[in-house]
Amino acid sequence: MIPTHPAFSDELAYQCTQELYRCLEEMGSTKGVLYLRVPKGHDDAGAFWNVSEYGWPRGSHAPSSLPPNDPLLVWVQREKRAFAVNESAEFSELKPFSEGSEAPRFLLAPIYLKGDWVGLLVQRDRTKGVPYDMEHDERPTMGICNDVVEVLTRFRPFSEPAPLPPSATMPMKALSPLPGVGLIPEVPDSRAGDGSQASGPERRPQNIAKVPKREGYSQLPWGHETNTGIPLMPAPEPPEASRVSEGLPATPVADAQDEELVESKRRSMPSQEQKAFFWQTASLLFQLMPLDVAALWMHETEKLRPLLAYSDRPLSRELQRQLLAQASNHLPHVKREDLRILLHPEKREVKPLAGTFAMCAPFPLGEVEERGAEGSDLLLLFRRPDQPFTEPELALIRQVGGLLNLHLEEGRLHERYHRAFLSVSHRILKSSEGRSPKMKEHGLTCAKLSRGVALRMDLPTVDVEAISIAAILHDVGSLLLDPELMSKPELSAAELAKARTHPVLAAAFLKDLRFPFDVLKIIRHHHERWDGEGYPDGLSGEDIPVGSRIIGLVEAFDVMTTGKGYKAPKALAKVLEEIRSEAGRQFDPKVVDALVWVVGKAK
Repeated sequence: MIPTHPAFSDELAYQCTQELYRCLEEMGSTKGVLYLRVPKGHDDAGAFWNVSEYGWPRGSHAPSSLPPNDPLLVWVQREKRAFAVNESAEFSELKPFSEGSEAPRFLLAPIYLKGDWVGLLVQRDRTKGVPYDMEHDERPTMGICNDVVEVLTRFRPFSEPAPLPPSATMPMKALSPLPGVGLIPEVPDSRAGDGSQASGPERRPQNIAKVPKREGYSQLPWGHETNTGIPLMPAPEPPEASRVSEGLPATPVADAQDEELVESKRRSMPSQEQKAFFWQTASLLFQLMPLDVAALWMHETEKLRPLLAYSDRPLSRELQRQLLAQASNHLPHVKREDLRILLHPEKREVKPLAGTFAMCAPFPLGEVEERGAEGSDLLLLFRRPDQPFTEPELALIRQVGGLLNLHLEEGRLHERYHRAFLSVSHRILKSSEGRSPKMKEHGLTCAKLSRGVALRMDLPTVDVEAISIAAILHDVGSLLLDPELMSKPELSAAELAKARTHPVLAAAFLKDLRFPFDVLKIIRHHHERWDGEGYPDGLSGEDIPVGSRIIGLVEAFDVMTTGKGYKAPKALAKVLEEIRSEAGRQFDPKVVDALVWVVGKAK
């Protein structure tokens, strides 16, 4: 059991744990530990405290704390950025973290909050013994660090952040669109000719002892393109390829404190199905003709979606700027500063594509006359060689573009059906207000939270829509029961058995609506339990529809936080504690993790 520190609450530690586990999920690191700097006002201020860890051998832990002068902290302070150590035998600084492995590999990353060093992330031993590669591993690691900073911003353990020593203080530039997130030091360029400190890992602060250059130690140069000050955009991965897509915006977010923008960022992303279909379509075009980039702009009246881009290799920053400039020219109704790129390079472990685009072919999809120029989707194809598109190529592009347009229109039709069923669901709830006035509020609250959990779990779009509708209507079966029965604070065994028929009654009541999604099955089983002790059919584990597992947990959360009948509402921290204690018994542990994350983001 990791000892707690009075500076860091249990809820803060739990939220940090959720972010730390991403090292395993996204990086494949079998061990991880997160340290936070103890703030002023405590006897051990300036030390780094172990707030969360995973993967260490049974009965052992990473060091519970690191004193301010710990050799590892001195080393990380000197580097000021993420770095990898794949041959750690001669690194005595890492010995306290090396138990259980003859040749451990490490990735270390400092965490900055508004320019102050407040945390340290240590990852160790990737699955299958794969070494760390900073060219590809720095970006996802910084994404995790950025989300840790979001947690710290919410809980505010550093009311007065401890300043770094003068030797570690440098001008800062942001690596993330969120305020104060992921700040890294900007080193003066050695080409300036003004005698300033040269960039690169060979120059160290003069009052810190140098560490000799050793084999197995790798670091990105200060001028690497991932640290140009351009913020990274979160990019949910397409289902057919793990850890392949990466989002690269060309301009900072106009207003990083715009709550509506932050809240809607995930909703404005293309669906998994839309992305997967475009990646496959673009791959087909690449097989049919020589191309360097294929890009798609999807017009949505209510959402500002990113520009999807497909290429064989990553793109240099210059090519990204050219791509956005061309897209901006063909999208006069979209502001240049609002454009973002969501890039899917087929091969990541290669040098980025560089140079200049010589050819750009724009293809509006659909009937422009019917929808108007501003309402059209746009396909853009790019070549670096000065090689015009031939007539046979243009004919092929039109055919493939027609298939792409049919898919996009089918998706929009699906969305319209979804909105229609949502409208019907709202009317059913409205009709219940006289008899059960709280049902509408409860249904809408559960629907909003269930959708957030489903999105967090990266469920397919059809499942998200089914869960949204099922959550709205999950309790309509209670309208078919005796109102006096439903208003009683306590029920006899016979009355309880009758009340427990409401999921079956709801499914029977709604069967004639012929939902295009599996709504009825989700509603029928939303009171099943992970351990098989629920009703009406006693299903257990993954035999319970995932939508039912989500709604069952969300409903319990809403009842506990708002109160029901004669029961008073409970504090959020107490509710989360009770829910976590039931993970693996009443609730699916994965759904519990997703709910806690969503609730934490909403605070």
